[in-house]
Amino acid sequence: MRIMCFSVIAAYNKSPAMSQPRTWMVRAGEGVFRVEEFLEKGIVSIGWKHLGDLSRYSTLEQIRAHYQQTYPNHKPGKFILCSGQVYRFRSEIRIGDYVMTYNPQDRIYSIGTVTSDYEYPPGQGEPLPGPTISGQCYRC
Repeated sequence: MRIMCFSVIAAYNKSPAMSQPRTWMVRAGEGVFRVEEFLEKGIVSIGWKHLGDLSRYSTLEQIRAHYQQTYPNHKPGKFILCSGQVYRFRSEIRIGDYVMTYNPQDRIYSIGTVTSDYEYPPGQGEPLPGPTISGQCYRC
């Protein structure tokens, strides 16, 4: 099984009240293989589909415990990094925030506005052939 950590990098506006929109960089996978899917479907998503639906977890500690149970062989550094990225994606992105991804092949940044709360599309339990929403996502 190959595990990929899709990057979720926090934004440039760290307003304590979080009243202003923030901008998030969401990488479209290794080799940006999901960038077309992001644009065609109007989504941003992350990997880790083996984690399943994260809507029942609201704290970093809960997500870390679930991540460690799902991926017990990950080294401590990877565990901390990846579980933190999953938490930020699941819990900190808000409607009205901006999301961006970069396609280095075309040298194009794509920017969208989040228009939905966190979603986990049905039917994500089994790997599907071809490009699919890879689990956790937001609509843009």
